[in-house]
Amino acid sequence: MGAFLMYLGSAPNLAANVPFIDGARVLRNLLGYCLLVALASCSREVKPAGETAHFMTDNTEVLVTPTSGPAKKVRLVVLSPKVIRVTAFPT
Repeated sequence: MGAFLMYLGSAPNLAANVPFIDGARVLRNLLGYCLLVALASCSREVKPAGETAHFMTDNTEVLVTPTSGPAKKVRLVVLSPKVIRVTAFPT
C-alpha cells in the first residue's frame, strides 16, 4: 500500500490541464432537466383544433355531451357517496 501511495505522489499532475468539474452542480442540473421532462410529459393534453370536448366539470357536477342518442346533454350531480342525480336534456 505504501508503494502505491508513493507512486501516486510521484506521478505528474495530469489533471492540471483538465478544467474542474463540479459533480454536485452537474447532478443538480441533470435532476433539474429530468424533472422538467417529467413535468412536460405529465402536462395536460392539447386537443386538436377541430375536436370538441365531450364533457365539462364543475365543483359539483359533470356535464356530458353524448355523440349519439336522444339526449343532447346529460348532467351528473353527486348528492352523496351513494346517490348521483342524472338529468338528460333533449335539446
